[in-house]
Amino acid sequence: MAEKTILLARQPIFDTQKKVKAYELLFRDQNDYQAIFEDGDAATSNLLDNVIGSLQLDDVIGEVPAYINFTHQLLFNPPALDKSRFVIEVLEDIIFDEQTVAAVKQLHNDGYTIALDDYQHSEDKPSVLPYVDIVKIDVLDTPKEDIPQLLAELKAFNVKTLAEKVETYGMLSFCRDAGFDLFQGYFLCKPEQIHGHRLESNKAIVMQLLAKLQNPDVEVSELESIIDKDPTIAIKILRLVNSAYYRRTRTVESIKQAITMLGITQIRNLVIMLKLSTLVDKPNELIVLALQRALMCQLMSRHIKGCDPSQYFLVGLLSMLDAFFDQTLESVLSSLALPTEHIDAALHFKGTMGFILSTTILYEQAAWQKINWGRLLQLNISDFIVRDAYLASLSAAHQLQKL
Repeated sequence: MAEKTILLARQPIFDTQKKVKAYELLFRDQNDYQAIFEDGDAATSNLLDNVIGSLQLDDVIGEVPAYINFTHQLLFNPPALDKSRFVIEVLEDIIFDEQTVAAVKQLHNDGYTIALDDYQHSEDKPSVLPYVDIVKIDVLDTPKEDIPQLLAELKAFNVKTLAEKVETYGMLSFCRDAGFDLFQGYFLCKPEQIHGHRLESNKAIVMQLLAKLQNPDVEVSELESIIDKDPTIAIKILRLVNSAYYRRTRTVESIKQAITMLGITQIRNLVIMLKLSTLVDKPNELIVLALQRALMCQLMSRHIKGCDPSQYFLVGLLSMLDAFFDQTLESVLSSLALPTEHIDAALHFKGTMGFILSTTILYEQAAWQKINWGRLLQLNISDFIVRDAYLASLSAAHQLQKL
């Protein structure tokens, strides 16, 4: 029987300053190109044995802890975990009878950090709360009017509260004002303001440069001049080109050499990414997310016959410009001299580039059941390739961002 692919994704968990404090690791066993939950105990064991065991943990989660889902049986027979690196997340469907509460208490006494998932008031929950460190509340599934009462109820237990499924900045603001300590969701990929918002001067300058770089008639000498005028960008470009990701056999010593070796399109993409990273009002994690998405699109596209991977990298970056400039994506893209194919891919997921972008976004969100695995196979992209492109892009994004 063919070996199954364990699909792994992560979701960042932020504090009130939008700084990443942890990641939740999400995983599935892949079977017949449909993402499914098999036995939860086996899924967690497979994740730890086959994924974490074969990777450098820092490549997946950096220096922060990882939340791992625990089923009922795993509470009684926990795998060996580094207590400083993992948070045990107790699933919402567990009934807390006397034996289960005792198991959680033992893990707490052993020094594990315990998170309780999807908290809603019920008779059995208070009995376990003295041994819990973090309580998660699904703010999409919980009426807003019920949230203050839940938070007040939890305050007596001295736990941190985590709002999950925070999808917009409006919901983030509500949850922060309500008193949550931590936040999990996709709000970071959305613009903070849309209507009546003028670009700040530094964003306007970056936007102007992006427009100039997207001119299809830009000359190598002009691109070289743009980079040379910004020593910080020039240094980072050379560091990026000479990094392990590009696997150069000899050192690249000038911008002209870099353009010659990687091509004008790829260097242009790197300049865009580096310029976006100068927007100081945006969290570092947004830069990592954008770079990771662009790299995953690029890595998958390398298996597609006759395509230009640098164009897929660009589409990945373009898809997140609304979050950087706090405008609608349509508005941002309309100000750039982009081919219709790129705009349609970034806005409407049209064409092969759009399909690869949508696959990347679905994978980011662990919505594996929505991915068209059959169409990917037609493009010579297997589930192993998708999973490995995700993991490689995570590692590369963290490494390149540090340069």
